[in-house]
Amino acid sequence: MEEKMEERVKDLNLLLMLLTGWEEDSRKTPGEKIFRAWKGYLFETLNKLADEKLIIQFANTKSVTLTDAGMALRFTLTPRGFRPLLDSGAPDLTISATTRDYLALALREEDPDTLFFSRRLLMEGETDLGLLVKNTLDAVDWDSVSTRLAALKLPFAGQLFARTH
Repeated sequence: MEEKMEERVKDLNLLLMLLTGWEEDSRKTPGEKIFRAWKGYLFETLNKLADEKLIIQFANTKSVTLTDAGMALRFTLTPRGFRPLLDSGAPDLTISATTRDYLALALREEDPDTLFFSRRLLMEGETDLGLLVKNTLDAVDWDSVSTRLAALKLPFAGQLFARTH
């Protein structure tokens, strides 16, 4: 019975992807069309579908650029959360701002839309990924992050989240 339910879950996920997905031009192979769907499904189910070659999963690379520091942080989203990347390929999404503007976002002094429309926060590449990253960051319990940072006893932790969010 468990196996039959698992098959139904996979079939339902495939149907939902078909109903909510879209076709677009591939950024990696000019002239090629690819079908995309939001990744709002259980990673376990997506991995099983990929193992059965029913879907192809793309590992999207994001880059956060600190414009005033001249550095970029590259990462990807995995079933265990955001993970750093060390490759040198072109990212699918780049979000750029000054260190102070990122700090203002973290402290909830500014919201992403205000920074975006005042051109202090720039997004390049696949903006749907930017929306996913924004929504993920909006879901973070910053009070919990503050507590965890304080527990690490880092010199800057108290100052970083000293203000209310």
